[in-house]
Amino acid sequence: MIISGRTTRTRKGASLALVAVCAAAIVFMIVGSFQLAMLFSGGQDARNTMDAGALNVSKRAIELRETPTPDFADCADSSGLVGLTNINRVWGKAMLETANNVSMQNEGLSTGAAQDNVALSFQDAQLINDNLYGRLQDARSMANYFEDISSTRLVGTSRSASTMVAAVQDAWQTARIDRGAESNLNFSNSQFPTDANVSVSSIAIGKDNYLTGYTPFTVGDKQFYFVSFKVNEMPHLVAESYFQQNRTDKTPVGGVTNALPNAFAVHGITNDSGTFVASAFAAANPQHTYTLAIPHAFVTIRFANTAKWYVNGNKVNETTYGMAPETQWGVKQFPLECGGKLNGYASLGNEYGGQISLLQAIRSMQGDTTPAFTRIVQRLQEVDPTFNEGRLEGLLSKQKIVPAAPSYVIYPLYTGATASYPDLTMEIAPSGSQKSAWLMPLNRPEGLSSAIVNQQGSKDDPNTDWQMISGGKCRPGEHYTLMTGNLNWQPGTGYQQNLGELSVNHITQCFFSAADAN
Repeated sequence: MIISGRTTRTRKGASLALVAVCAAAIVFMIVGSFQLAMLFSGGQDARNTMDAGALNVSKRAIELRETPTPDFADCADSSGLVGLTNINRVWGKAMLETANNVSMQNEGLSTGAAQDNVALSFQDAQLINDNLYGRLQDARSMANYFEDISSTRLVGTSRSASTMVAAVQDAWQTARIDRGAESNLNFSNSQFPTDANVSVSSIAIGKDNYLTGYTPFTVGDKQFYFVSFKVNEMPHLVAESYFQQNRTDKTPVGGVTNALPNAFAVHGITNDSGTFVASAFAAANPQHTYTLAIPHAFVTIRFANTAKWYVNGNKVNETTYGMAPETQWGVKQFPLECGGKLNGYASLGNEYGGQISLLQAIRSMQGDTTPAFTRIVQRLQEVDPTFNEGRLEGLLSKQKIVPAAPSYVIYPLYTGATASYPDLTMEIAPSGSQKSAWLMPLNRPEGLSSAIVNQQGSKDDPNTDWQMISGGKCRPGEHYTLMTGNLNWQPGTGYQQNLGELSVNHITQCFFSAADAN
């Protein structure tokens, strides 16, 4: 019985020990499974956090902006700054100015001033671009945008709940993706002067054509580029392999210096001594489009009137007259071979009488104005791509001749927060009375002037003359006026706002004669 009792107690003890071991194993498995589940869950948390952080970086990269040089202030946003959103406006304006000079060179009308100005334009555009490039390569700025999101999200780890922090030991990489896709700058081919021979690639989306991104365009001796931003696309994640194929530091854009990136990498690590290390990649998109333009620009129309005075076929005087009827005494006591003296008078400026419009004044003599109007329209399409000859004639018809104003400006009046199409109306006004404060009407175009239209008027219409002869033995001869004119075009690059000037030159020749009465 004693032996039997010991055996029973031993068996019970062994059973209890086995139960304890099994219980411990179960507890260990539960704890391990929990930790493993936490680890897997934390990995997903880390990935989600990285994705969210990358998207925030791509959204806020457009907030990194630069103050433009004064010549590109018209391309700035409502805060007066230039960033990824509107850098394409800067390069577009510089390209148009360069194209204008190429056209002037091909016509033999360029000058040293024009060439210097487009060189300065390109230099300033590159400066803005380079400063912005430096900001977009700043890992600390990007890390701050990343941590704005990552610091608000917990990541489960085997140790404790953690957050992802930026790993910034090395500069975060950037990329230029969607090469050959559209930029956020639409345009019309007519905005480029025909004889500049500008060739660009574009993508049609709806009714608009967009210049392609990361496709270098050569104009003159310079290369221009635009950042790709797909229309109607939001900031989004991109695959690592695609990002790496288009890395900024690995794949240049032709001969372009510091082409700005449009995609960003983020690198993070948990703040629990690094249980998780991860990366994510995202593309920026400002979701805003612009139209190619030189926003602050204008065209000038200037009237110049000359009277030339002749006695017996010889020119004896030259005067100018104004924008209203007047009488001039152009020949005073001119000695004649017949012994007398001739006084010649003329009624001038009658072509401007009766409150006529600028259009009537320009067409007051015979001659096809199309070559002149074509040049004006092309230049103003660099401001408003929808501008046409009908609208030009409408403006010229609306504006009446102001006797004290020989010069008039056609310019844009912007109605939005930025100087951009379509928030504008084209206006015309005498120089100095325009509504836009930015306009500097005294700035002249840099190019050489050339006659593009010759005009012929009528004899003794609308200006007339008469003569008086005193003394000597003189017989009055024929006297009459003859009007001629020409339209001259002086092109500008737009660098100093003036895209070109049409000079309307009226010449009234006043003829007098006398002969010996014997």
